Amino acid sequence: MYAIDQQNDHRTQQRAKLYRDTYPAFARWSEGYGVIQHRDETQVRVFDLCQQLLCTGRFRQIDEVLEILSAADRLATAAMWLVVHMTYTNKVNFNGSALDADDFKSNPQGHTGG
Repeated sequence: MYAIDQQNDHRTQQRAKLYRDTYPAFARWSEGYGVIQHRDETQVRVFDLCQQLLCTGRFRQIDEVLEILSAADRLATAAMWLVVHMTYTNKVNFNGSALDADDFKSNPQGHTGG
């Protein structure tokens, strides 16, 4: 659908900046969340998706779509946090308090099944 090369890269950067400058909700979403980052190419593709959803009547405002995408970023970040903790520790502290040395697996297998 999109051929990204050196010539189109500049155009993609311009479009992403235009969308961020024009739509505050888009600018907030484009910042990502936690370790999740959205490159300019992703931003342009997501904006096109938002427009499709608006034109087909699935949503009335772009802010509605972006709120769902922002929630997906938050959910994915929480899931990644949990998977890392399941891989290396025997428990998680959802209140954010520090873990003791005994809380870490003595032989983490690098996966969540061990």
